Amino acid sequence: VATLSLLSHSHYCIIFIYEYIFKGSERYYLKTQTNKKLENYIQTFSKDGKEENTVQTKRNFYSACVSDDKLYTISSYVDENPYLVLEVFDNNLSMIYSNSFEFDASLIFPSGIFIYENEIYVFCGVAPRNYKYGDIINYLFRFDSEFNLLETRELELHDGGYQSICRIDNLLYMAKTMQGLDENGYAIG
Repeated sequence: VATLSLLSHSHYCIIFIYEYIFKGSERYYLKTQTNKKLENYIQTFSKDGKEENTVQTKRNFYSACVSDDKLYTISSYVDENPYLVLEVFDNNLSMIYSNSFEFDASLIFPSGIFIYENEIYVFCGVAPRNYKYGDIINYLFRFDSEFNLLETRELELHDGGYQSICRIDNLLYMAKTMQGLDENGYAIG
């Protein structure tokens, strides 16, 4: 579901399509895309719906979460080795922290991030080197608050890439958009 916002300036207007909405204790954080270049923006709105701030982001992040009124975003990029980039923004949308983590694989797809007991958890689908189509390994990475790796847990879920994760109390819930893979590695369902 996309939500539209119209921001009017003296000679032009910008239409934002909201991809993600994240709820903080004092405000909402929204990831948006606009124009043919699909440039990315983050906006904040107060709880009563008043726009507070809009900034263009340098990266297209795949997932985000809010903790202590900071927005945590996670992106991935492919170089010789793929790497994750964590960026943290304050409630004025100023970047206050950025760090990266390299992983030995062909591709890495972050699909969830959350904060629990001052640690950062990132859920990723990973395509190993020389992988065949559909060969995705799902991992949960645990980092300290400085984005130093504390633990890598292979989740033993080899039936395709999962799309999202959420934590409720002490349980993790993962969602996927298919029913597994056939003998050729193609999605079923």
